[in-house]
Amino acid sequence: MLGRSMLLAATNSISTGSGGYDTDAQNFINAVEAADGAALESAVKDAYNTFFLGCKTDSIYTLLRQVLILAGARTVAGALVPMVGGAPTNNNFISSDYDRKTGLKGRTNTWLTVPINNNASPLLSKHISAWVSSTSPSTANLIIDQGYGTNGGSALAEDVGGVPYGGINFSGGWSSFGSPKPSANTFFGISRSTSTQINIRRNGSTTQISQSAAAAAANRPTTYLFRDADGFYPYTGRLAFVSLGDFLDMALFNARVADRKSTRLNSSHVSES
Repeated sequence: MLGRSMLLAATNSISTGSGGYDTDAQNFINAVEAADGAALESAVKDAYNTFFLGCKTDSIYTLLRQVLILAGARTVAGALVPMVGGAPTNNNFISSDYDRKTGLKGRTNTWLTVPINNNASPLLSKHISAWVSSTSPSTANLIIDQGYGTNGGSALAEDVGGVPYGGINFSGGWSSFGSPKPSANTFFGISRSTSTQINIRRNGSTTQISQSAAAAAANRPTTYLFRDADGFYPYTGRLAFVSLGDFLDMALFNARVADRKSTRLNSSHVSES
């Protein structure tokens, strides 16, 4: 699997392997196929390669510290191969929770733990994001938890009492984003590049809210996806992408993820098994 050592050596340069794909994309494809125990269709491999190339062309690739694509692979094991970063631990996700085109659906007792610390990115240069294929029906859920109740923590929640909540390395506590909630089939993420506000990307638009940064990012060695660290606020929607890393252009990243997800991996050339 693609590990932290690859991240440390990552560059935005594009190199082509013997199969005609970008070398990093080919390594990822090889790892997914090994986890799946079967070869991928050309359409899926092309989609992965296009996404790698796009991120490098946009100078985004080196800003990514943990990425799970969560779609395209044939199995849950393949879907959990990281594009960048360490391998997550699967807690109770089974094959019926996974769809190759729309990703991984949470249940009340399913979650992922990912070996990336909340403080892996600089205090004032960070993003966390996801592609929401279908929303969660509950009104208390967490997509990403890196210490939502901790000073200096980070989190992303689709719905807390009717509105999305979250923050990055926040001072005191996380913040309400106000309406609207993210819709199905949309990119949802936040980023920070200053000490006074964060950017929110949802439903194709970017807005800003005031949120003070803590003096230091909280030391939270493990990131929880689909719930919080204590087993509460399960996310029962469906995700087809999760990313954590340094500050980046959210609109540009949104476009790249949307192209990979909505256009290429929803292709009729991608089978259901």
